Amino acid sequence: MAFGYVTYKNFAPVNEIASNLTNSEGCGLRITGPGRVALATTQSHIPYALVAVGTDSITPGTYPSAPVAGSLEIIDQLGVAVQVTNSAAGAIVAGDLIQIDPSAANGTFTADNTPTGGTYVWGMALTSCAASEQFIMRFNPIVAR
Repeated sequence: MAFGYVTYKNFAPVNEIASNLTNSEGCGLRITGPGRVALATTQSHIPYALVAVGTDSITPGTYPSAPVAGSLEIIDQLGVAVQVTNSAAGAIVAGDLIQIDPSAANGTFTADNTPTGGTYVWGMALTSCAASEQFIMRFNPIVAR
């Protein structure tokens, strides 16, 4: 994963993961409760962070549960350029507005330049890519109007 100028372990307490985050690098996260995160799967989920290094539960297959100690790394700094994963829905073109792809249900992203009011735009694509590849996005969540 490439994170521009910042790579760090999040200092906010993430005590539980509500979904398996293994192999979810570059996917979007939402908060589901105090200290609990899960993959964002709909465009109405409030953006929280992006997975830098994913992890499983300390009891694999049990969710919510504590993540494997010290192994979850996320990026939550606004304005950072971060490498994220495009869904299989189609190509991304630099300048596209980026949202969670609700048809993928795995926290990957898709382009939507005419977002529905009340949904969340996670940022803008800084590079282009084909379906199921990675691209650079400026992480700057907003609510579409």
